[in-house]
Amino acid sequence: QELLRAELTVLTAPSDAPTGKRLLEAGETLQLVTFPDGTIPIFSAPQRVFDGGQVRTEAHALQLEARALLETTRGAQLVLNPFSEYRK
Repeated sequence: QELLRAELTVLTAPSDAPTGKRLLEAGETLQLVTFPDGTIPIFSAPQRVFDGGQVRTEAHALQLEARALLETTRGAQLVLNPFSEYRK
């Protein structure tokens, strides 16, 4: 239950949409960044995006409640903190 209320960070395609912490509107779609194999990187904190030096410049990112993110990406393969030593 606690995990579902936690905030997770996702990378999004550059757009005019606001970044940072927000709630998804009903019916809203997101253009999430995916890896070549189709997995979606998610992060336990915004600073985890920059682990390992894979991302060196500003990133377009959103912080979403885990429950909303998991519902939005239902059926997709996710990887937590993919650039960290301790990825899941």
